[in-house]
Amino acid sequence: NKSNPIAGLLRRKLTRYYHLNEFSPTWKNRLFYNNVQRLQYAISQHHVVVLHGYSSGHSQTVKDRIVEPFLFLGDRADIRAYEPSSGMNKTFKISRIESVEILTDFWANEDRHRQLFTDMFMFSSEERIPISVRLDLLAYSLMCEEYPHAVELIKSDGRNRWLLTTDVANYVGIGRFILGLFDHVEVVQGEELIAYLNKRMQTMNSMREPEILGR
Repeated sequence: NKSNPIAGLLRRKLTRYYHLNEFSPTWKNRLFYNNVQRLQYAISQHHVVVLHGYSSGHSQTVKDRIVEPFLFLGDRADIRAYEPSSGMNKTFKISRIESVEILTDFWANEDRHRQLFTDMFMFSSEERIPISVRLDLLAYSLMCEEYPHAVELIKSDGRNRWLLTTDVANYVGIGRFILGLFDHVEVVQGEELIAYLNKRMQTMNSMREPEILGR
């Protein structure tokens, strides 16, 4: 019985164990399913594909894209692929693809395939930037409250001091945190991070209050 909680628990366990995400209710229609199946085959066999009628929200265009797909993202909602024409790795939303055509051509740029890295602040990039910052008690407490998943990245560094060591996609997330608690955080590793923070502070210092009309 579908309403039986034990059956629901068993179903979820089997789905996780056997990686049966393709049978979840999020797979709304046959077209989406077929596109995923073709992309999955192309990845396993290293084939080039044509994403027919891809609707790009960024460029506001609808056109065919010839790509080398190599990785599913977001529970197979997106596909990561290398586009030879632009020389770039891109993330395509599968729901925006009209159809997938598998070509006989094989990958020719596998050494250029780059996975998308998402840091603890939910910023994404192909690049990983190592940083290390020392937190006092207040900064440590707020970090754990705002980013609970960061706890495993933080180690004790003396009395009421903790060291956060991780990779970031850019300096926006960690920079926001440090600037908000600048006297509670010390940058241990990351000369470029220090330069970024100094530049941001210079920008803030240069901000002026708007003049009152009629003065």
